Amino acid sequence: MSWLLWIIAIVALLFALKNHFKSKSLLEEIDDLRNSYIDLRKEIKETREISNENYSKLAVELLKSQNKLSAKKLPPYRITEDCITCGSCVPECPVENCIIPGEPYKIIISKCIGCGKCAKVCPVDSCVPIESVEL
Repeated sequence: MSWLLWIIAIVALLFALKNHFKSKSLLEEIDDLRNSYIDLRKEIKETREISNENYSKLAVELLKSQNKLSAKKLPPYRITEDCITCGSCVPECPVENCIIPGEPYKIIISKCIGCGKCAKVCPVDSCVPIESVEL
């Protein structure tokens, strides 16, 4: 009878070892976690882009409803070389990611709604409508 218990114990131990070595190694588990993290960051970025686009559309509609932005297309603004890169224009712009930091800052003309909020806060008057800039 004791021999039978020993055989069962050995078989159970071998089965446990077999299952242990079947599982993923720690490095494989870390790789899986890293890939899951990367996928999650991509989803967050895509969601943020959609959210920013929706926010921009709502901001334009709000400005139009408050008669702060005319229904007709206003000339877009650009930033001249006089920019001192203070960054005061970025939080004022109602369109997300329209003003890009750099030296000088740049306005993405296709996104600019021409509201002029950047020009109102610029300490050196480097935000100007495109029509007023000599090319």
